[in-house]
Amino acid sequence: QPYIDEAETSSVHRSPYGNRAEDFFWGCNSEGCCWRGIECLYAYQLTGNERYRINAERCLNHVLGQNATGYCFVTGFGTHSPKQPHHRLSNIYPNGPLPGFLIGGPNRERQDDGIDGVTYPKNVSADESYLDYRPSYATNEVTINWNVTLFALTAAVAWGWAYPLIKLGFGEFGIQPDMTGSKTLFAGIRFSMSGLIILSLAKATHRPFAVRKGSDWWYILLFALVNTTLHYAFFYFGLSHSEGARAAILNSMSVFLLVILACIFFESDRFTLGKAMGCVLGFAGIMALNLGSEASGKFTFLGDGMIILNALCSAVAGLLTRGLSKRVDVFVGTGFSLFLGGILLVIPGLSLGGTLPHITWQGLLIL
Repeated sequence: QPYIDEAETSSVHRSPYGNRAEDFFWGCNSEGCCWRGIECLYAYQLTGNERYRINAERCLNHVLGQNATGYCFVTGFGTHSPKQPHHRLSNIYPNGPLPGFLIGGPNRERQDDGIDGVTYPKNVSADESYLDYRPSYATNEVTINWNVTLFALTAAVAWGWAYPLIKLGFGEFGIQPDMTGSKTLFAGIRFSMSGLIILSLAKATHRPFAVRKGSDWWYILLFALVNTTLHYAFFYFGLSHSEGARAAILNSMSVFLLVILACIFFESDRFTLGKAMGCVLGFAGIMALNLGSEASGKFTFLGDGMIILNALCSAVAGLLTRGLSKRVDVFVGTGFSLFLGGILLVIPGLSLGGTLPHITWQGLLIL
């Protein structure tokens, strides 16, 4: 409920104008804009209200360029991004600022005005109080914690499209709920292609492909089986037999399951009273939202049961990730997982008579 209340009452950054002056403070792009976007996504996940999702996307659009300054506030991206961030490593980088940093953004208080040559234009509004000038620490600074909210919001918005796009993909290819082989084939092609893309990026960025020892391939295969094959087989089956919003809520069980499993299998993770209360409240919220009324529908194994098994696989894969990083570069290992897991989905999909009945360019784009 706090996420819903905050998303409902706060002044979310809308593009390009219409914000309150107090929304622009030191680090507002992260602690104001991106964090508000994350809150809106939590509210959307809990309520299914499209208004929250739209506002979350607006927050991301704001930092990417739809704002009063016209800047994309992420270095190295877009046609008009900061060239002089308050960041020492970027100062000595020969090809301009290091890419991927979120800039603090407009700051109505201008704490650095008149220091080291920092001079702001007069008579500009709070949302334009920004300088792409290296000494401007109040508006052009970068920090690790600010980037965290950008990555979280970007990943959440991108992943949020998975649910509707899978539904649209099934529709474009003419895959019906009872076409198990076709759904498996669809998933296998999607993930094997993703694995190849990641491995290509790893090769281009000179990531090490070496596996520590030959027997570690069995661990990688197990990780692929749990993280990709079983995980997404359950996910695709479940999603085709349940509503997208309901599936998204049930899928969030993986977070609480991972907390419990980590405390069981890792000595460094202790099951505290706070964690116990958080898990109980989390599970209670999920149950209330899915089983609280007739409108929420009845529990079905092919729908809800498969999504819960998908959440369990996700939690187990989270544990296995620790071991994967000790055996191979984790980026490369993820590529292997997606490719091998995708192939393990393609094979049974074909053996079950799976096809893509109606191939269209829209379907290929979604895939």
